[in-house]
Amino acid sequence: MGLNPDTSDTNLNGQIHSIPNLFVADNSVVRLTGPANPTLTTVALAIRTADYLIAQHTASE
Repeated sequence: MGLNPDTSDTNLNGQIHSIPNLFVADNSVVRLTGPANPTLTTVALAIRTADYLIAQHTASE
């Protein structure tokens, strides 16, 4: 995840930089290092992505 398409695959909302309307909502968007369980981070990112998609959909109506 990041702002620069040269150094990241998705933006901060999980949207793929090079493919419009393709979002990633799992832990593959985060570099995971260490022994910590990523479940809560994954759920939080998925909820944030869903909230963003809902906001975009309601704004376009």
